[in-house]
Amino acid sequence: MKSIVVSYIIALLACIPFSQAFSQSSVVEERVINESGIIHTCGRGGGLSACRDFNGETYDQEINGPSMDSESMDEIMAEAARIRNESPEELSRTIRDLELGINPDESATEGLLD
Repeated sequence: MKSIVVSYIIALLACIPFSQAFSQSSVVEERVINESGIIHTCGRGGGLSACRDFNGETYDQEINGPSMDSESMDEIMAEAARIRNESPEELSRTIRDLELGINPDESATEGLLD
């Protein structure tokens, strides 16, 4: 009987660190960077601006990609419908052009280096 009580006490003591971690659900993430004497603060919650990586992306942008607004989705849907309605010859030409790097959408390659 005594060994069972001791086992329960040991198990309870082992769980205490986990309870501390779960109770901190309202913790605000924050990062302070000191570059040339300038201090930047960022994080989640508490009115902090989102932290950005060396590519200038926030964590959500890096994981999920850029957010799509309704106008962008409408453009994508219109382009998809146009391609679906192409004849087999036009579709072959579109695929060949894309494989060769010819893109009719000039803004698709904006910012890329040559």
